[in-house]
Amino acid sequence: MKLKQLITMAVVALTLFSVQAFETNDDIKNRIKPVGNVHVARAAAAGPAADAGPRSGKDIYNGACAACHAAVY
Repeated sequence: MKLKQLITMAVVALTLFSVQAFETNDDIKNRIKPVGNVHVARAAAAGPAADAGPRSGKDIYNGACAACHAAVY
């Protein structure tokens, strides 16, 4: 009797978990999408400017890091 109950519980559990496998890709994308965006002061906006090619370390530092790290107190 115990074995039959155990097998029945296992089948029910596997059935319930397999229902979750029928999520569509859109459902999954909505569930794991980012909740916000990051904006760095004085940084160039992403978009056409981001396709300009590689930038030097100095350009990157001056565009983003220097806003905080170059502040003189």
